[in-house]
Amino acid sequence: MGNMRFEKTKFGKFWSGKGFYVALAICMVAVGGVAWGAFDGFGILNTEDPAQSSSNTVVDYNYNEPAGNTVSGVPIEDNSDPASSSEPVSSAPTSSSEAPSSQPAEPTNTTPSYVYPAGTSVLKEFSGEALVYSETMKDWRAHEAVDFELEKGAIVRAMTDGVVKSVYDDDLLGKVVEIDHGNNLVASYCGLGNTVSVRKGDEIKVGQQIGTIGDVPCEIAESAHLHLILTQDGETIDAAKFLSEQP
Repeated sequence: MGNMRFEKTKFGKFWSGKGFYVALAICMVAVGGVAWGAFDGFGILNTEDPAQSSSNTVVDYNYNEPAGNTVSGVPIEDNSDPASSSEPVSSAPTSSSEAPSSQPAEPTNTTPSYVYPAGTSVLKEFSGEALVYSETMKDWRAHEAVDFELEKGAIVRAMTDGVVKSVYDDDLLGKVVEIDHGNNLVASYCGLGNTVSVRKGDEIKVGQQIGTIGDVPCEIAESAHLHLILTQDGETIDAAKFLSEQP
């Protein structure tokens, strides 16, 4: 008991003396330390949450990143031309697998060829408007045909290509084959026999047989022949002259 009273007496004297000021100084130091930490040592209040500051985004400038991508949230500027990128890419025309022929095309021969239908021996010429005497009819009349002399039964041929317009019998001219040879040229092959080998509508080629020599009733007093009447543009022309002028 004596000792405890002694200790209390000593502590009381200390606290009443210098002890009070020592405790006050310790408290002030503690408070100063807290204030230093709160103001970050520069008088600026630090309100940042340390937990949040550790999760901030860090920009990574990675120059090896392919163009057009974004790097850590930073967009890479696209310098491509939008007009050119939207245009369709035209494909080169493919060449034909077939090589063009090196051989020039042969020109088409549009000039008709002509042949004499029944030899070249003229029995009676074309007179036009001039009158000639007819041994059979015993009168004077125009002879608007050319008579090619041949034996009866000789072949009569088409003078050029054409189409048969008609085949008929005439009292004065005998059996007649009328052929349209084109270019407004029409030939009447008169005095044929009964062996006519064509009919209306047939396409005829140059030199093709159309019949044989027969009789011409209006000229029966004369020797056998082909009575050829030729018209062009509706006008009667000289068949012998026309044929002689053909290539």
